[in-house]
Amino acid sequence: MVTESYKSAIHSLWLDRCTVFILENQKDARTGKTKQRKAVLFSAEPCRLSFKSVTVPDETADAARTAQTTILFLDKNLEIPSGSTILVTHEGVTSEYVKSGVPAVYSVHQEIPLELKGAWA
Repeated sequence: MVTESYKSAIHSLWLDRCTVFILENQKDARTGKTKQRKAVLFSAEPCRLSFKSVTVPDETADAARTAQTTILFLDKNLEIPSGSTILVTHEGVTSEYVKSGVPAVYSVHQEIPLELKGAWA
């Protein structure tokens, strides 16, 4: 059972803020065509970014390649669809992440894998 003090302790670490965007269908009244537009789902939500570097051995190079994964910690009650665009302000710097992954939901939080917009694959 999760106590309120445990939840408060976890949430006290969330010093970052995020805004979540989804694509929404909107019908053009003039043409009758349906277009997708970006809509804000949540704004200025407390969150926390976590970075993890993974070293991947590469047989063709002398040095191993390093890849970084980014995980967003967020309240478990917020429903974030996969593929959302998320703006995160971390340490005063705002970055845009695209193609959010499927959240892993835990007792008081969820963890969402993110991909930095424009990052090399």
